[in-house]
Amino acid sequence: MIEGGIAGMICGGSKINHCYSTNQIRGTDNVGGICGAASDNSEIKGVIALNPEIKGSDATDKTTIHKILGIKDKNVNLVISSIYSLDDIKLVVSGKDAKWNDKDTLNGVKKTVSDINSNFFKGVFENSALWDYSSKYPILK
Repeated sequence: MIEGGIAGMICGGSKINHCYSTNQIRGTDNVGGICGAASDNSEIKGVIALNPEIKGSDATDKTTIHKILGIKDKNVNLVISSIYSLDDIKLVVSGKDAKWNDKDTLNGVKKTVSDINSNFFKGVFENSALWDYSSKYPILK
């Protein structure tokens, strides 16, 4: 199964832009805090994974579980930019706690809880007027 905090899979030029996820994500493999899988010239831009836990029950390793995007098809032109994630998201692989590969770009740039505030969101979301920034986390208008 393909699971993600915003979308399971995007393809055919689909886009996930200017959003965040606070969901606890549980799947088998191809699991991501924002999106489970992406292909076909899709785009993930200006997103923040704030998930407390991401769990893959049938994954044999960490290659299909990431903080932002679970897995991407090989040889696909996928646009990924301005992606961030909390540094303390818990990773569970096949029932065991695991450590994230900090060098993997599908995990995004790590941020601490103190880094995440309305000004941070405004920057990542390009100050989009679609959001109300008066709370800790933006609220879609």
